Amino acid sequence: MLDLSSNRLRVFEDDTLPQNSKIGNLRLSNNSLEVLEPHSLEGLKLESLDLSNNKLSEVPAAIGKVDQLKKVDLSNNVIGKLYQYVFNKIKQLHTVDLSNNQLQSIGPYIFSDSSELHFLDVSNNEISLLFKDAFARCPKLKKISMRNNRIKSLDEGLTEANALRRLDVSNNQVVVLKWNALPESLEVLIADNNDINLLTAAPSKIQLKTVSLSSNHITVLNAEQIPNSLESFDVSHNRIGRLGKSALGEKSQLRKFILKGNQLTVIPTDSIRILEGVHPIKVEISQNPLICDCQMGWLLGSGSVTHDKSKKIQILDPEQATCSHAVDNHQISLDKLTKKDLLCPYQSICEPECICCQYGNCDCKSVCPASCRCFRDDQFNINIVRCSGNSTVTPKREFVVSELPVSATEIILSGVTLPQLRTHSFIGRLRLQRLHINGTGLRSIQPKAFHTLPSLKTLDLSDNALPSLNGEEFLKCPEVSQLFLNGNRFSSLSRGIFDKLPNLKYLTLHNNTFEDVPHVLSTTSLTKISLSGNPLRCDCSNKQVHAHRDHPLWEHNAAEWFSVHQNLVVDFSKVECWENVTKAFLTNDTTVLSAYPPNIGNDVFVMPIEEFLRDYNSTICVPFSSGFFGQDPQNSIIFVIITVSIAILLCILVILGISFVRKSHDAINQRRYKASSLNCSTSAGSSPLPIPLLSYHAFVSYSKKDEKMVIDQLCRPLEDEDYQLCLLHRDGPTYSSNLHAISDELIAQMDSSQCLILVLTKHFLENEWKTLQIKTSHQLFAKNRTKRVIAVLGDGVDANLLDDELGQILRKHTRIEMRSHLFWTLLHSSLPTRLPLPSNDDSSQLYSDIYGIVPSDVV
Repeated sequence: MLDLSSNRLRVFEDDTLPQNSKIGNLRLSNNSLEVLEPHSLEGLKLESLDLSNNKLSEVPAAIGKVDQLKKVDLSNNVIGKLYQYVFNKIKQLHTVDLSNNQLQSIGPYIFSDSSELHFLDVSNNEISLLFKDAFARCPKLKKISMRNNRIKSLDEGLTEANALRRLDVSNNQVVVLKWNALPESLEVLIADNNDINLLTAAPSKIQLKTVSLSSNHITVLNAEQIPNSLESFDVSHNRIGRLGKSALGEKSQLRKFILKGNQLTVIPTDSIRILEGVHPIKVEISQNPLICDCQMGWLLGSGSVTHDKSKKIQILDPEQATCSHAVDNHQISLDKLTKKDLLCPYQSICEPECICCQYGNCDCKSVCPASCRCFRDDQFNINIVRCSGNSTVTPKREFVVSELPVSATEIILSGVTLPQLRTHSFIGRLRLQRLHINGTGLRSIQPKAFHTLPSLKTLDLSDNALPSLNGEEFLKCPEVSQLFLNGNRFSSLSRGIFDKLPNLKYLTLHNNTFEDVPHVLSTTSLTKISLSGNPLRCDCSNKQVHAHRDHPLWEHNAAEWFSVHQNLVVDFSKVECWENVTKAFLTNDTTVLSAYPPNIGNDVFVMPIEEFLRDYNSTICVPFSSGFFGQDPQNSIIFVIITVSIAILLCILVILGISFVRKSHDAINQRRYKASSLNCSTSAGSSPLPIPLLSYHAFVSYSKKDEKMVIDQLCRPLEDEDYQLCLLHRDGPTYSSNLHAISDELIAQMDSSQCLILVLTKHFLENEWKTLQIKTSHQLFAKNRTKRVIAVLGDGVDANLLDDELGQILRKHTRIEMRSHLFWTLLHSSLPTRLPLPSNDDSSQLYSDIYGIVPSDVV
């Protein structure tokens, strides 16, 4: 290989290279070459020639004389013209790269008769015309890239490329894609970012497998426009608004269909279903204004992440793809779509097997009233009617309830004119489950207006002008569990409502005119209620106005009711106590809040009910008088004198007690510091003397298997520093792993030490710590707040994996890792200050002082 790239060559002269040289690869890229003289490459046996990134304005004729040339790179030049009989003279030419030049056309006899040509790249040029014979007699030409040109038509230029497998014409100006203008051998077509708005009928002989037509202007796709041989079809980001009937019916090879970024609102099942599909089809449909239509039942379950081969359609983007609900237009992601969300609009519909459709009055025939929108599901189990008022129409016509379909399952009346509901307005609607009458100006409801509605569960009468209900309006409505009465003018509530609606669980009463909480709310089975936005009056004393049965009705009872039923109120944080101070004094109907200055306007004082209940027994409802507890001032003075006298007496007793304790403590400390140090038991079975109060600086607890390591690395250095240590296995009582009993002797020895050094190793955790005498004595020691525990963690011991008993000890005391380079520094700082221990010479005197006369045989 000869590399002359990245130089300043402008002319490549004849005889620059010796003829018959063995150079197989010549690189002349990144120079300033403008001319290659005709005989400059003659006689060379080049296989690869790189002339990219130069200033060549035409293809040098010199390359036509290199018989063995297989690859030539002429990209990034300024070539604007191709001469005939240059490339086709090179019999072994395999690859030609003419990208990023200024070519305007590809004429005949340029590449024709190139018997070995496999790949041609003419991308990023200005090509607008392809001649008919441009690629004739190129039996091995399989790939052509013509992206980023100005091609408007592929009518004749490719018909002779009989071996072509892959064609890239993206970023051109093609308007009509004619399938029959493409070679029958073509398998991959990439035509993104063109101006394609029409696809012609696809011939049966075409063998295309992958087609990408993204970012074009296609508006409709029908079955005949899609080749039957396709396996992958990308028409994303077009303007497709409709898929024809059975568009994919015969596309049995199709595996992937990308439709995202179009204008599809409804994709019927019969449009996307493949009749005899071998493989499940994977679809992308996000970024479309889809409507949750009942014709799209194929969406249900198609968004599952499990690749179930039994599913004929699999949605690849169910979390990103959404459809708008037909009734209220809220968006639902396809992975959360349910069958009840798929609804179709209708004006007039007859249910299956309906025998009275030809008659005017027919229960199984649904006619959508004027100013209403009606929807149904594909099985006629859901029938929703939504009616809204038109503010531009005057005079307003009163809505006729009888026009509503009898088979409706949900009725929504919002903003229509409906001042009154008459008797039997909704009688006999056996399938009605939800009824919403909102913002209609409804002022009264006659008895039996809601008559025989056995399936009704939700009744919404909010945002109207209703002053009251007595329960007679509801007859044979046993299943109502939700009643919305908010935004009306209720100031009282009748028990009859709850008698007629025995299953009522949820009641909204916010934004009404209640001054007192209705007493009936204390005796119902409600689980949720709302009461905010009412001018509730709160008081301290219960003013009984009249009684009903065994339950008196209290005036201004909000505070008492909320203190008991606060958990039922869903908007408790928004409930407020209201007091019209001016009106209260004018009508002589005051409460405890009447004394507060107005904070809303000139008349009203408002306080959150939470604040009222919080201060109920501390400030708001505590009466004020001249004496304590409302007593006479003279009695109050006597009470103060007695109280002060008792307090002084208690202080004297406390001071005497503290003095006595201090003297006793000093006496014990004097004896302790005079006491001599007594050794622990030194042999098995020995009976030691009574242990003095403080004999050792530290008690060291460890495993018998680690004794040599503990003595050498820990105890001996400490004893060299004059620390008095008592070791568990060296000085302590006889230890047996089979003995499960509490050792008083061991407990006494540990109590006579200032601190406990606990060496935690795997051997200690697996042996000693599992015995009762060790665990109990150590736990008792750790509970003594005047003593210290220092845990030394050996290798392989994780403090976070210890049992609960050890973990509790370690959380309250010090732990040090043995392998820490600051081990001795941390240990010395953790050890308590060494108290002076008594010498052995006056031990008898110590025992005499503490325990009396010591027997001679003991001494």
